[in-house]
Amino acid sequence: LYDDIYRPSFTAFKFPLPEAMIRFYEQLSVAKRWANTTLLRSMASAMGALARADLYTNAATPIPLAWSPAWRDAMRAARFQANESQPTPPAFTPAHFREAVASAESRGRHDLAALLILTFAIGARASDVLQLTRQEVSLEVDRLEVSFRRGKGVALRGPYTVHGAIADSAHRATLQTHIQRNQQSRWLWPAATPQQRTLITADLLALIRSTGGPSMRQSSIRRGALQNMVLCGASEESLLLFSGHTNTKTLRRYLGWN
Repeated sequence: LYDDIYRPSFTAFKFPLPEAMIRFYEQLSVAKRWANTTLLRSMASAMGALARADLYTNAATPIPLAWSPAWRDAMRAARFQANESQPTPPAFTPAHFREAVASAESRGRHDLAALLILTFAIGARASDVLQLTRQEVSLEVDRLEVSFRRGKGVALRGPYTVHGAIADSAHRATLQTHIQRNQQSRWLWPAATPQQRTLITADLLALIRSTGGPSMRQSSIRRGALQNMVLCGASEESLLLFSGHTNTKTLRRYLGWN
């Protein structure tokens, strides 16, 4: 982060650190088309890291950004915008899910059906699921265990494991068959590179839009899966283990249940 802010091509390097970071995140959020909640989370993470800089760097003292009026104002504005934001993509419902799986299988895209089944079962990001190895997924009749070691979720909260189940026997068989077909491969899907993941996720997006409508996005699967968990009796506290949110307030906002 420090190197990015003070690289020669960045025009804010002449500013004090708080002001430089504000300009850095403004530019980064525009370039990456971040949601307001993503911007707020990134700024909060940076503030927390610098507040503990003396613990894991050669800095002699912490760097308390909270002391800067400009940084406090920027955080206040980011928090307000995040609170005002509503999730725009609609949720991918269980009915959409069943129809999409059937559609993929009817076209011989069993790999795509298996990807959607596993993603919906645990409310994960499809891009993270695509980076799973065969050893990181354990599937039994009444038990599903998935360990994430790569992907956005891991970058945000570190390696983690979730437990669930796939009640539909046909869906469970589709996923089990896909796992068995890849016994000789390390990866469950041929998506070891970002380019490969982009191609598969594009196919997945086209699939869910064919059943859920053109307004569907990749995050619609995750949102719909988490909502379905609640409808099936999961508590908000257990949902946090799947979603990675730090509290139920942000979880409800993500689900559109303010």
